[in-house]
Amino acid sequence: MFVTRPRGRPKTEKDLYDKGTPEIQSRRKALLPPDTSDHLAGSPLGICYAHHLIDDDMYRAGTQFCQLRYAYEGILEGVRPARSTPTAHWGKATRSKHMGTSDESKRELRIRTQYEEAVRVLKSQGEAVYAAVLLTTSSECIDERTLPYLRQGLMVLHLYYRQRGVLT
Repeated sequence: MFVTRPRGRPKTEKDLYDKGTPEIQSRRKALLPPDTSDHLAGSPLGICYAHHLIDDDMYRAGTQFCQLRYAYEGILEGVRPARSTPTAHWGKATRSKHMGTSDESKRELRIRTQYEEAVRVLKSQGEAVYAAVLLTTSSECIDERTLPYLRQGLMVLHLYYRQRGVLT
């Protein structure tokens, strides 16, 4: 008769989201209104959304622009936007092995075109609008003077993305 024993370390229930140290948790809670998910405290855009300074459409347009900007900066620096790979943290290029060079160049061209078009749309509203959106999406603080410009820029981005079929 065989007795089977569990192998390895016992499994524990882990949160999918690392909440950080108690000090970080208290700082995040201080930034947000009560009964709000603390993951929004990770960016000025999320904080504005949590305090209802921007609506859902503006928040989604802003996060879309953030993702596009991150991918565009990765292309400019020669690094693939892959945060989960160790080499991304060392500043080395992380080229996908399964992607051919023509696929890579098509993807890079698409990202460049989309980002430059979004920037053109923002700049058409004025430099203050462009600067407010750029600063807020790059984790800079905002104040009440830049909030109207931010709202205007995010609304223009939302309309632009809706026309293009990116956001529904």
